[in-house]
Amino acid sequence: MRRDAERNRERITTVARELIAVHGGDVSMEAIAAGACVAVGTLYRHYPTKADLVAAVIEDSVEQMVELTLAAETSIALGGDVREELARLLRSIASRGAENRALRTAALSLGVPYVLRPEENPPTPESPVNMVLIALDRVIDAARAAGVLREDASRMDITVLLRGVLDVKLDARARNRYIEIILTGLQPTPG
Repeated sequence: MRRDAERNRERITTVARELIAVHGGDVSMEAIAAGACVAVGTLYRHYPTKADLVAAVIEDSVEQMVELTLAAETSIALGGDVREELARLLRSIASRGAENRALRTAALSLGVPYVLRPEENPPTPESPVNMVLIALDRVIDAARAAGVLREDASRMDITVLLRGVLDVKLDARARNRYIEIILTGLQPTPG
């Protein structure tokens, strides 16, 4: 793909994510094209339907999650503070709550499989979702080994606890407070 076409795709998915997060799935393709500073024809050439566009935004979001999770894992492997890296990762995930809620609603209304819920749509071994899950498991393993998380803490525990933060509209301060509560609650008990 030509570099300018790739830039157009990136702008379109970025603007679509932002507008869907604010306006929901009812945002028009014309508004997305205008926000991305591309012609409507360019938008439709890349994404013939809104469902195609929402699927691409979801795929891009998953790829961003892969990057965030792998960055946390890499930082820990290089000697970074395990608790801070886990907290940073959870804060990043939580900050995407409104976006994910809007994407989930748009995906459901358009019949697009919502891949960010692996318990409902099991990922294939080579999928980006599976890459996130494997890297997250390694971050959790490192946190248990460092004494940041209790020995029986699992990805499911974090997922269940984080779901409450993701499903409610919160400001950054409240999200960070809940992340701290989650991490404190999952610390090993003394003695």
